[in-house]
Amino acid sequence: MDELLRDGVFLLNPENDRFASGSARPAPARLTEALIWTLMGALLLLPAAAVPVVLYFWFDVSLVIVAILTVAVSASFGLGVVSARWAWRAWAAALDYRRRGRLLHGRLLRSAADAASELDCLVTIDFTFTDPDGLAVCGRAEQQRPDLAGCLPRRNTPVALLYVSPERYELL
Repeated sequence: MDELLRDGVFLLNPENDRFASGSARPAPARLTEALIWTLMGALLLLPAAAVPVVLYFWFDVSLVIVAILTVAVSASFGLGVVSARWAWRAWAAALDYRRRGRLLHGRLLRSAADAASELDCLVTIDFTFTDPDGLAVCGRAEQQRPDLAGCLPRRNTPVALLYVSPERYELL
């Protein structure tokens, strides 16, 4: 059980190990999500501009085929714009956690693992903490952690979280 704790605190997101030791800022899960959306948007936007131009000028393809491909590529462009919007929201949320987030401590209430396979284990943590106004708040967090399949943290294990507001907090 002690091997699950970092400086006496259980971390659901192992990327926050350096933060627990005081050597870095926390890495909210939303930052990873923002990176994924940004890459998806970039991959979808690139062909939107290049495909019709390349086909028409270099391969002497008829205008009908270019028009059909332009419509298809425009749909890809639309998906790129949507994913760019999601990326912006995810980046803004991650930056907000990094700027305004306060480190709070709480206690684990319940932990459960749903292991579909050896490499796919979804860990669910129910936790409680006291917000800066003195109110008790209960929350739930989930993360893929195959390393925890056989040894989950026990009730009352200390946890750390990043708190922005009563509606916005994230277990580290």
